[in-house]
Amino acid sequence: MAQQSKEPCKKEACDIQACLSKNMFDSKKCVRVIQLLQSCCEQCEYKSTHCGSLTGLLKNISKCVRVIQLLQSCCEQCEYKSTHCDDSRGSNKPILSLK
Repeated sequence: MAQQSKEPCKKEACDIQACLSKNMFDSKKCVRVIQLLQSCCEQCEYKSTHCGSLTGLLKNISKCVRVIQLLQSCCEQCEYKSTHCDDSRGSNKPILSLK
């Protein structure tokens, strides 16, 4: 049986900090590691000091993901014929892949 850490979710919180530092503090590029911290916090019932800042991050990510989903839906409806549907390389590929 694995021993529980005295500081639950510390690894996940450190992973977020590393990801944010690597990506110039763009939280949209760290969605996966933020979700891992959320999962850890849910498992420990948010009884870790590392879960305190999670709410703000999740709100920002949720807003961005929702806007991107709406844009992607619109682009699918117009069959990517709008210039607003081009990604940064100028190709008509899906804007966001949620995995």
